[in-house]
Amino acid sequence: MLPDGRLYIPGSTIKGALRTAILWQAIEQHPAHFAGIWEQLCSLDFENFRYTKRKIGDEIRLLEQQILHALDVTHTAHDAVNSALRGLRISDASTDARKIIILQKIDESMQAGYPQPKEKFLPIFRECIPAGTKLHVSITADSSMLQMIGISSLEELMHTLHAYTQDTLLAEKKVFGHANANIFCEAEMADVLLGGGTGFLSKTLVRALAPDEREAKKFISHYLDMAFSRSHKPMHNHVKLDTFLSPRTLKVAKAGQKTWILGLCRFEEMTGC
Repeated sequence: MLPDGRLYIPGSTIKGALRTAILWQAIEQHPAHFAGIWEQLCSLDFENFRYTKRKIGDEIRLLEQQILHALDVTHTAHDAVNSALRGLRISDASTDARKIIILQKIDESMQAGYPQPKEKFLPIFRECIPAGTKLHVSITADSSMLQMIGISSLEELMHTLHAYTQDTLLAEKKVFGHANANIFCEAEMADVLLGGGTGFLSKTLVRALAPDEREAKKFISHYLDMAFSRSHKPMHNHVKLDTFLSPRTLKVAKAGQKTWILGLCRFEEMTGC
């Protein structure tokens, strides 16, 4: 929330989503080129969380350098001034609206032995921007920089973001769609998932790097059990219980009789303004 009470989404959040989509597309187009990174991830020791987390960060930074650092401003590959994303400037997305809603965190869980998802209401509440709120954002692109990483226009960039988002939603729809046909139908219009409660899959590149969904699920479930453990025991048993998808939850929001997938957003170009 801005100092004057208006609601907003940081421009850095939107740019981060675009960055992930660009990396996803590069991996999807040239999977063999990035197979070495997947092999490095699979060789990590999941018993040592701090070391593994640091090494995963190192591999993702290497991935960014290979895909995004194309400007050759300096001879140091990891120098951020070499990133073509310098050519992408995004303002905060703001609205004159000042009304927020408080929503309880709800996880729909699907695991072996249950024909339908189980709905779990958690004792966590979030301040959320109401569904249907319109926010205004300015996106400026330096085409000469973005062309260095194969992006010819803002239209192409937004198409990539939409494709990445829909790929994530499709993976969830295969598991949860039979019980949530209406909300997934609405989600087909979404260009991006934004917010802290949208789930692990909306922010990860593991599914793109992995050779198939089974290997992606295996890696994610082991990582989550390592990340969320107490006294070296997993708190949520992802390896044991994530039979169809990892993590095995769909993040939803409810207000009255209406249910949404949390964080769905759509971009529309404004002309003549």
